[in-house]
Amino acid sequence: MGLLMWCYQLVCLQLLLLHSLSFANLCSHDQSSALLQFKQLFSFVNYDSYLCDDNEHSSYPKMKHWKEDMDCCSWEGVTCDRVTGDVIGLDLSCSWLYGSIPSNTSLFLLFRLQKLNLAFNFFNSSHIPSDFVTFPSLTHLNLSSSYFSGQVPFQISHLSRLISLDLGTSWPGDHLTLETLVMQRLVQNMTKLEQLILDNVNMSTVAPGYLINLSSSLVLLSLSDCELHGSIPENIFHLPKLQALNLPNNYNLKCDFPTVNWSSPLRYMDVSSTSSSGKLPDSFGNLKSLSYLNMENCSFIGSVPASIEGTLPPSLAFALLGVVFAAVWCLVNTYGCSKGNMGLGACLGVFKNAAAYFIGGLSLSLGTYSSFFAELKESILAIQIAASCGWNYIWLKKIL
Repeated sequence: MGLLMWCYQLVCLQLLLLHSLSFANLCSHDQSSALLQFKQLFSFVNYDSYLCDDNEHSSYPKMKHWKEDMDCCSWEGVTCDRVTGDVIGLDLSCSWLYGSIPSNTSLFLLFRLQKLNLAFNFFNSSHIPSDFVTFPSLTHLNLSSSYFSGQVPFQISHLSRLISLDLGTSWPGDHLTLETLVMQRLVQNMTKLEQLILDNVNMSTVAPGYLINLSSSLVLLSLSDCELHGSIPENIFHLPKLQALNLPNNYNLKCDFPTVNWSSPLRYMDVSSTSSSGKLPDSFGNLKSLSYLNMENCSFIGSVPASIEGTLPPSLAFALLGVVFAAVWCLVNTYGCSKGNMGLGACLGVFKNAAAYFIGGLSLSLGTYSSFFAELKESILAIQIAASCGWNYIWLKKIL
């Protein structure tokens, strides 16, 4: 009898636990109401959805099917804590949102929010609200490519638990500006940051020296088209976990690479169209993990160090040879050939030096070829001419 009573009590306890958990999974009325009020701020417009497609994200109005009589934890884009029922994640990227986010909006009543993604929407050149400081637990914030404008609010720098911050955009038309003080505090406070993406954010007043104390946890740093000028601190290249460094199109930015003791997990580095110049140091040979390197439109001189050619992957060695080391570039094209059919073809090309002065040309009747073999033959011809002239490095570019 005692055993039977014990089993009965155990079953009752389990049913009570399941009952309590089922209620915990329901988000509170306050949070559900806050989300529905936030929904009312927007109309749904399929604007620039191709950007989502390009980034392999589905584009559709996630909020459209949010209903008052449904548990908000079941709404698309909403993630709840399994125990408390609090809304901890909101992913409304590529959701066709058209409107603006005013200060004191109901969104900021979701105090437990940890992840917020509003990327690839249209916020009509409105300012980023300063109220993000009301999310003390926020670890991921993505406001990229959503037509915000104005200054990045100082309050964002107070989000000390952030692991990922993306304010970048696919185009410079958003006119976001990051001031020196905000960057300074961001660097000081965000010590856990692993990803920082500020592409196309105007940072022209920010001296690169303020980057010197960036989080040692940083894995990805992307600052393309930010109007940076000056020299990148050398310690950026020594960050112990940095795998991707993206700095292209900062035309007045110089990268002084470490010359000694450069051991790094870098896999991706793009410093194209910067004012970087000089000889490549032998220390590049220590970057054993590097698989992508872009130095196009820089002013490097001399030959590729033997340490690089001997240690880096063949695919990267080829990419290095495609860089203009203040030497010669050749622009070539074929005529008369097509992909599917053989045809009489000819090739034309011009050689120019690093200063873009004409230094020679080539012209040849190729005979009957398909486009593939015609392009191969013209490439070989250009390389042979370069070799005969003593040009050790040549950037070969095909007119499409």
